[in-house]
Amino acid sequence: MPSSAKHSPIIRAEVLNRMILAKSLLRSAESLCGATADILSFSKGILFLHDAAESALGAVADHLHAAIPNKDIHLLGYFDLIDPKDPSKSTLPYRTQMKVLNTLRVNIKHSGILPSIKENIHMPSVVRNLLEVSCLVHFGMPLDEVSLKSLIKKKAVVQQIKKAEEALSKKKYQECLLHSAYAMYEIFDRMWAPQRGEEIVYADPRSNINAELRLIEKNVALDLYRRFKLITPIIGKNMKTNDLVARWDRLYGNPGNWNAENARFCLDFCIDVALKDQRDHSNHNLMIYSPGYFCSVEPIGRTADFWSAPSSHSSSRYFDSENPRRKMVTFYEGKKIIGCVAGTKDESDLLVVSTELPHKDIEETGFAYVDKNEVKITRLETLSDLSWPEIQIPSSWQ
Repeated sequence: MPSSAKHSPIIRAEVLNRMILAKSLLRSAESLCGATADILSFSKGILFLHDAAESALGAVADHLHAAIPNKDIHLLGYFDLIDPKDPSKSTLPYRTQMKVLNTLRVNIKHSGILPSIKENIHMPSVVRNLLEVSCLVHFGMPLDEVSLKSLIKKKAVVQQIKKAEEALSKKKYQECLLHSAYAMYEIFDRMWAPQRGEEIVYADPRSNINAELRLIEKNVALDLYRRFKLITPIIGKNMKTNDLVARWDRLYGNPGNWNAENARFCLDFCIDVALKDQRDHSNHNLMIYSPGYFCSVEPIGRTADFWSAPSSHSSSRYFDSENPRRKMVTFYEGKKIIGCVAGTKDESDLLVVSTELPHKDIEETGFAYVDKNEVKITRLETLSDLSWPEIQIPSSWQ
């Protein structure tokens, strides 16, 4: 069996979708054909096997840009389309077996002749092997790795999804749900986590109307998001160590819901939300000032005080009004720092993010608020304008 692709590994999203559909059909077919005492279930499994093979070969033909004739094309016709376009000049296997599978399908659908279980019990293995070969030769990856996750840009999300997939393959359903929850935290929930001073803060956006509006904007189904949140743990962050922690809700977070169906749903839903989150829904590109640009920040007068919260801070998910804001650092005339600068709601303060501001050892940068009348802000056109060699630009900003 081939071990790698002989040509471009770049796979378009629509091709991946067709192959993922083929995988889903194959899974259903294998389950149905496993009921060897039920001729009706086995027959439905044969129909699903045919559709899985047809969907997979259609994906390969699409990937190779094979010219599809105007007339309808069926399973066997894909062999004639794919083989001439294959740069490796290899021949698709299992043509004879697919001819038999096609005959079984015609007999079931059009003649009502049900297949012999004993004579066709091998068909699921044949179709799986066909899909395996097709993926290795034309996509450069095993069938098990064919997933839309390859289109996800956030590395932290991909890492958690890979762990969830591995857990699902080993039937460790609780573990799959856990890593799916970690992935969703990285995709969406993190931005809604409170920033108060508790040791551990949990992110649960379900009661936040702005979070729900954001999901609607991204075309994420709210009912599916709520289902996901019910059967996965709530993820929080230890504010001292930055480690993520999980807390199960016993109402739904119990072994009765740790099953293949829920694990598969949560994994697939994570991938779907990750792709929707990184898609531009506005039909135009807008650049955010910060962190798109860097600025130099320097006192206008003799000093400029930087604070832990804005001057008009109140109780919110970011600041606790019971604890007064504190002065973090004072910079004197002539001192310049480089960072990202943003305004605040009341426009009296500026938020500055910089490596030269106080920060925890586990983080690269610190942030602080300063009265806009105390500092001069100069926008740097490019990173080459940075003329202070002691400034380290965080890798996350580059």
